[in-house]
Amino acid sequence: GDCGSPFTGYVVKAKKLWYYKCRTNGCKCNKSAKELNAKFADLLESLCIKTELIAPLKAQLSLIWQDLNKENESDLKNYKTQLLEVEKKLETIEEKYYLNNEMSKDVFEKFQGKLKQQRNEINQLIAKSGNGISNPEKAIEKALQLSTELATVWASSDYSNKDKLQKLIFPEGIYYNRENGAFRTTKMNAVFFQLNKVLSSVTLRSEERR
Repeated sequence: GDCGSPFTGYVVKAKKLWYYKCRTNGCKCNKSAKELNAKFADLLESLCIKTELIAPLKAQLSLIWQDLNKENESDLKNYKTQLLEVEKKLETIEEKYYLNNEMSKDVFEKFQGKLKQQRNEINQLIAKSGNGISNPEKAIEKALQLSTELATVWASSDYSNKDKLQKLIFPEGIYYNRENGAFRTTKMNAVFFQLNKVLSSVTLRSEERR
């Protein structure tokens, strides 16, 4: 967390113990792998949910997802309308040039070039707008099921799957602060982030009722 450099794993052969060490000169961050892995498992455990909460959380997350994507859906609709208008203009000038001879070659090529450029730019915006989760309901359901057993899945996985799970939940990585022994993240997977927000809200309301 101090320098942003990744840890390197190494083993003390005499003790047969693994450690994590920062590769930055002077950082002096050297932690027991057993201790750090246990802390990460505790973090995953804090994100786990109880199975009885799956149904209400799924309903709430679906509503949140719809709300978050309203603006995106509106933009996509506008882009498609703009694309249709550009396509009509292209058809119009092509008809004037090729069929009716109402336009010179220079003028036609000038307008055609501009319209094709506009079409390409709009298609790029449409592609970006359509890069979200294609089946949010399925993604939410899968995330909820995984969230009931995050720590267990991570502990029982091999290195490759541990790495995949960590990157799934924390796509930009996770930082360790040696001063307070805590983890810090800059970004969490959108579904898990919303799940954690809803879960925190539910827990808070439950404590207030007590």
